[in-house]
Amino acid sequence: MIRKIQSALFLSFVLCCGMAQAQQVATRQSVEELLVLMHTQDSINEMVSSLTLLTQKGVARQFKDVILSKKGQKIADKIPAKIKVQIADEIQWSKVKEDYITQYQATFTQKEIDAQLEFYKTPVGNQVLLKSGALSKNVLSNLNKRISPILSSISN
Repeated sequence: MIRKIQSALFLSFVLCCGMAQAQQVATRQSVEELLVLMHTQDSINEMVSSLTLLTQKGVARQFKDVILSKKGQKIADKIPAKIKVQIADEIQWSKVKEDYITQYQATFTQKEIDAQLEFYKTPVGNQVLLKSGALSKNVLSNLNKRISPILSSISN
C-alpha cells in the first residue's frame, strides 16, 4: 500500500515537473534574439513614421478650410512638428522594448520562442520576415485609403 502511494506521488511529481518544464517562461536573451531577428526595432521606427504622418495629415485636414490669424497660423504650423516629437519620444524603441519582452514572455513558452527562432533562421523563415514588412505596409496603405474618405466626411 505504501509503495503504491509512493509510486503515485512520484508519478505525480514527474508529471508536474514535465508540465512545468513545458510551460517554462522564455528567457530574456531568447526573446531579445527573436526581436532582433524579426527586425522589431525597425518595425517600430516605421510605425512611428507612419503614425506621425497619419496624425499630421489629420491635423492638416482639420485646419484646411479654417482662416486663422497670423498668431493662430504660427501655432497651427508648429503642431505637426510637436506631434512628430511627442510620438517619436513616446514610442521610441528604448521605451517599448521592455513591453515587447514582457509580452513575448507572457505569451510564448521557451519552446515556442525556440521554434520561432529556428524557423526564422531558415531560408523560408527569412523570406517571411523580409516580406512581412512589405505586406503590412500594403495592407495599412489599403486600410488608409478606405479610412481617409470616412475621416474627410466626418471633418466636413
